[in-house]
Amino acid sequence: MYTEGKGVTQDYDEAIKWYKKAAEQGNSFAQKDLDIVLDYQEIIQLEKTAVQGDAKSQYRLGFIYWRGQGVTKDNQEAVRWWKKAAEQGDAEAQANLGTMYELGEGVAENYIEAYKWYILAGAQGYKIAEIRDTLRGKMTAQQIAEAQKLAKEFKPKINDNAILKANKTK
Repeated sequence: MYTEGKGVTQDYDEAIKWYKKAAEQGNSFAQKDLDIVLDYQEIIQLEKTAVQGDAKSQYRLGFIYWRGQGVTKDNQEAVRWWKKAAEQGDAEAQANLGTMYELGEGVAENYIEAYKWYILAGAQGYKIAEIRDTLRGKMTAQQIAEAQKLAKEFKPKINDNAILKANKTK
């Protein structure tokens, strides 16, 4: 009831309390529901910080959608969040975005975009060379040159919210 707000005000903390009590008594359904509520609570918190521009939250949210962890698996949503993080310079998001473009998952297959993101992730020390080199073997010299040009022109978007937050903690 507390999870869905049926007959009471929706309250995840209260729902967790009751699920824990039932789970402690051996109720397997309560344990499963507890896991779902905890996942859902984490997703809500991640969405809040991701919308505020936190790159790590954006990366994590993309991963959750890609895996379908507590949500319906949605590669387009994964790409959307990874792109936001990648544009801020998150190397893991850049590598994952490269893979999505290479395989055409959640976006149209685009080797130039894939290679660009792989270059950017690799430039930050992310171990992507083998994957990048395999893709390179599928590309024309013109495509490689275009991807390299795009990578050189890339300027990470600065997240004003993150800068303000960092200044407050100093």
